[in-house]
Amino acid sequence: MKSPLYKESNIRDNFAVFPDYSPGSWKINPNILSEQAHELWLQENRAPIIISEDVSLRPKILDACGMTCTFCHNEGTPVTSEAINQGRPGYRSLGRVSIFSENNGVNFLPGRMRPDENLYEALSSLSKAVGIEEVHLTGGEPTLHSEIPEIIGLARSMGLRVRMTSNGENPKVLEKCAEAGLERVSFSIFGTTALELSQVQHPRFQNQKFAQRKIDSLRNSIKLSGELGIDTSANIVVPGPGHEERVISIVNEFEHLSLKLLNSLDEGDASFASIYELLARLEATPSKVKLTAGSSNTRIDYSLPNNTEISFKQIRPARFNHICEGCEIDKAGKCEEGFYGLRLYINQEGEYLVGMCIQRMDLAMHLDEFLNSGLPAKITGFRQAEKKSMISQFGNLATQDIGINREE
Repeated sequence: MKSPLYKESNIRDNFAVFPDYSPGSWKINPNILSEQAHELWLQENRAPIIISEDVSLRPKILDACGMTCTFCHNEGTPVTSEAINQGRPGYRSLGRVSIFSENNGVNFLPGRMRPDENLYEALSSLSKAVGIEEVHLTGGEPTLHSEIPEIIGLARSMGLRVRMTSNGENPKVLEKCAEAGLERVSFSIFGTTALELSQVQHPRFQNQKFAQRKIDSLRNSIKLSGELGIDTSANIVVPGPGHEERVISIVNEFEHLSLKLLNSLDEGDASFASIYELLARLEATPSKVKLTAGSSNTRIDYSLPNNTEISFKQIRPARFNHICEGCEIDKAGKCEEGFYGLRLYINQEGEYLVGMCIQRMDLAMHLDEFLNSGLPAKITGFRQAEKKSMISQFGNLATQDIGINREE
């Protein structure tokens, strides 16, 4: 699979370094906030800064999932079972979706990674080429992979940190994951009641008994993860007003849980404002801003009066010219995650591919093609250029992961 965008004549040597990395530069107009929320916004823009580099890779280790969320992007790939079985006599759709795959140019079906020499070589080559130090396992639902402890163990044997995103539906595998060296798990919470969860599932699965079983499994997973000593967090989207109580109920139920709030891109300013109003209601105080050079991933950490940590995860408008320049999706204002970083896929034939944008899967490249394209050096160059620019804006920073206060 060749990607015409990468013809050398089309590649420029500059980087789309954003001119202003202040959180206020990519957020809503603060004038729409209440007085209390506006004060919180001002405090946030005076909080200490932590600058790090993007050294993470997101391997999609399988495509299977036991949920049918109507907003799932499935890491940009089609749902394999739907693509293979659609039209076969007697086949009933599982109801899973991939919201970008019909229009993002993807031309392969995802397979299942194995903890074998091929995965070892893929991780090793990317670690050397772009400085990968961490893998963040995704799916589908990664805990449904029968060999996930072995995959974790393989990555750990290479000196890589291992993290995972999970919907929590398979708690029984967590103990073996912890033993294999899983460092952190981020649970995605799509509803705190059976009614809430059922409302975001495919119509075929919109029954509350099904949803309640999933919620019970999620609660067990969160509880067990904390008991096993795994660093545990949860992601919850706040689309707009009216979602405060479910967030507060999670804060009150799980003392060890680090909660990350995500704004809904579809809801725009209403979602942003609702999160600020919620944080103000919780009497949260911003403790630090975490900027990741080379990735759009950004996080603002807050402390609650009971010392619980809660974070606001955001997407800053990071653009890597070698794939973002001239993108029609970006021009139309429909880019959902900017340059988020690298993803690793395996297709049905067992070939590894590197992806750089879930909305532009036509840019995905076979691993060897990526390694020989010159892009690894350009990605590390982009990362370093962003870090240098961040340091220039916020102060004299000698090494990564060192906090500085923007008022100094």
